[in-house]
Amino acid sequence: MAVREKIIQHLASRLNDIIPNTDMVKVYTKLINEMSDAKLEAWIQSLENGVLDQPDLSKPATLVTIIAPNLDKRNDLNIERNLKLAEKMGYSFFERCWLTNPVTGQCSLTNRRYLTMYLPIRRQAQTLDAKISLAADNKHVDDLTGQVTGDSKGSSISYPELQMLDAQNLKATLYELMKIRGGDEEALRISTRQLMETGTFSQEELNGLDSVAKVNKALSILFKGMHIGNNLVE
Repeated sequence: MAVREKIIQHLASRLNDIIPNTDMVKVYTKLINEMSDAKLEAWIQSLENGVLDQPDLSKPATLVTIIAPNLDKRNDLNIERNLKLAEKMGYSFFERCWLTNPVTGQCSLTNRRYLTMYLPIRRQAQTLDAKISLAADNKHVDDLTGQVTGDSKGSSISYPELQMLDAQNLKATLYELMKIRGGDEEALRISTRQLMETGTFSQEELNGLDSVAKVNKALSILFKGMHIGNNLVE
């Protein structure tokens, strides 16, 4: 068996151990087959450097990436199985950690073992405590969009954040943020009254409302002013 085939076979075995029948096997098989011998050797060396506790920062370092889309039933990503698999491979996710006292400078080793791993982190917005704000009231509303502004504006949500909510199938959350709190004055008025009277409100009671967020109406008018048909208010 050729070296390239052995690499694919070994990688496929490990990937299927982590997620049975994962599509990542096809991805890496195609990737490896398209590499030249020189590129394949360089990739293997970068993998070897990537798994070192102290990698050589002057050389490329990489890890095998596994993508498991949310809500895809084919991706059977099981934590308990992977913990047993790590033990079988001689790898431990839990380690005792050396902690340095910021005042005395003394180091101490923890009695308990803690989960230690590399995690990809992508911040969608700034998270500094100094930038956190709370709305003073809900009286200030933008005439164009119908959304709160000024002292009534406590936070906002971006399009990438909405995409993440949609990817996680959080439809009720999207409905509240984009309609009830997104400029639909009638829906906000009814929900606020229910909160004041009962301490809670139900979105089901708002489904029959024939109303839309004011920002939709404003954008629809702007489009029509440019002779662009739309269904934003339908």
